Amino acid sequence: MAKTKIQRQVRYEFRSEADPVAHHMNFLIVNDQRAARQISQRLQEILAPVDEVQIRTSGAVKGTGVRYFLLSFTSYAQNPLNVPLQRAYKGRIKRDSSLAERQAPQGLVDYVNSHFSNPTNLS
Repeated sequence: MAKTKIQRQVRYEFRSEADPVAHHMNFLIVNDQRAARQISQRLQEILAPVDEVQIRTSGAVKGTGVRYFLLSFTSYAQNPLNVPLQRAYKGRIKRDSSLAERQAPQGLVDYVNSHFSNPTNLS
């Protein structure tokens, strides 16, 4: 079976708190594993200082040669909208409000696993 071509990309969403200034970041990285590690490292460097870094879930995008990784961390840097995320990844970077936290503890993880494993949802 031929592999489906999809666009490798980074999607993100964040929620900010004023006191103390903290930004809870969620990044969905769609790429091969090696590139995803490099992108993750660069994002953390650009948004430093960060803590609570975790890969919350990962999986294969069906019928393709790429994977998806849901990375979360808290950043104490400036406003994320003013950060040049293109320094972390030169490809497609898109803010995606669907990557917001859900009320259920595993809600976002379940959503990512069910939605982003399908290549038609990555356009």
